[in-house]
Amino acid sequence: MKARFSTIVALVVIVGVLVAGCAPQATPTPEPVAPTAKPAAPTEPPPPPTEPPPPPTEPPPEPIVIGAALSVTGKYAKSALWHEESYTMWMEEVNALGGLLGREVQLVMYDDESDPTKTTSLYEKLITGDKVDLLLGPYSSACNFPAQAIAEQYEMVFLISGGTSEDLYNRGFKYSFCTAPGLAGVYANGFFAWLKENVPEEEMPKTIAFLWEDTLFPESCAMGGIVQAEAMGMEVVLQEKYAVGATDFTTLIAKAKAAGAEILFGGTYFPDSVGLVSASSEMNYSPKAMWLSVGPSEPEFGTELGDLANYIWCGVHWEPTSRLPGVPEFVERYAARWDRDPDYHASRAYASCEILQQAVEATGTFDNVVLGEYIRTHTFPTVQGSLTFDETGVPLEAMIQIQWQNGQKEVIHPNDAATAEGIYPMPSWSER
Repeated sequence: MKARFSTIVALVVIVGVLVAGCAPQATPTPEPVAPTAKPAAPTEPPPPPTEPPPPPTEPPPEPIVIGAALSVTGKYAKSALWHEESYTMWMEEVNALGGLLGREVQLVMYDDESDPTKTTSLYEKLITGDKVDLLLGPYSSACNFPAQAIAEQYEMVFLISGGTSEDLYNRGFKYSFCTAPGLAGVYANGFFAWLKENVPEEEMPKTIAFLWEDTLFPESCAMGGIVQAEAMGMEVVLQEKYAVGATDFTTLIAKAKAAGAEILFGGTYFPDSVGLVSASSEMNYSPKAMWLSVGPSEPEFGTELGDLANYIWCGVHWEPTSRLPGVPEFVERYAARWDRDPDYHASRAYASCEILQQAVEATGTFDNVVLGEYIRTHTFPTVQGSLTFDETGVPLEAMIQIQWQNGQKEVIHPNDAATAEGIYPMPSWSER
């Protein structure tokens, strides 16, 4: 009985399983889906750009660097300042017009302290250390002499506006060019020519004394003057040089006075020219004429000496009253920039820059070998006039003789440039 119950239970279980397997499957309830948002209305497309985006900017070209050493301090400082001002003004003007071949010009200038030894090392530094592209010269023949050799060694064009000793131009150098139309030995030629043309034979001076600073330029001036004086039959009664930086000239003036020199000729710069005139006045030495180099060319000569400056002669290359093309405009710009009229130092320095600029623009290069060849073979219009160089790098002579009269400089020779007649003999100091 028990076995039969177990069989019935088993059949019931089997039947239940079969029935469950045959029953329909329940359908799973789907997950609710969030309603889709209504699409936004289409917006207007952005307007096209009115201009294309600018191309990437290129860096500006490297500047052109021009180097020079000038006597900012020391005995040559007064004259060297004209060169510094002209170099600076030219740089400013050329940069305002876009530079050289589209490149900005930068000047690197050092103070050589009027010491030729320092000039030498500074030009070496400019070339090998600063690696300048171009050079401009220093002031004074003494400082130019060693610097010129450095420039020649590195085959760099060397425009000399502040050195006229013949010793600079008999060295066979290819890259040196002088912007002064007349070397030191001919500075006084026009003075002697004026004497010959205007002084009667019976009043012609018979004796002359020569004093000069013991450096290149003053000595060259004196040697050239001696040649001219002797050719006119004058007796040279005194030849004596004095040390650089001398300030006491009474002994030298005493010698000239004792020798009976009717003309005093001085190879000078500014400080010693003032010193010689002052000593002559103090010792009442009144020659018939005094010719001095450099010093009387500068306006400060009259400022420092007052009436004592009158009747003193000097040879120059240029005066601001010149009517050469471009000169009036140069004088106006210079006076506006520096609050004083330029002198011949300034015009020579500016002419150096003009020549350099013209050569670069004509050749389209900063290659000094190419520039040197171009300068040797071409003529350059400048504020100094039209300059063409001979095989030694020197232009044709064109000197002017000036004399101080009534507190100002007057052009006396040549006649076609004269602004006044020369006064000879000069009044004695006691008559002024």
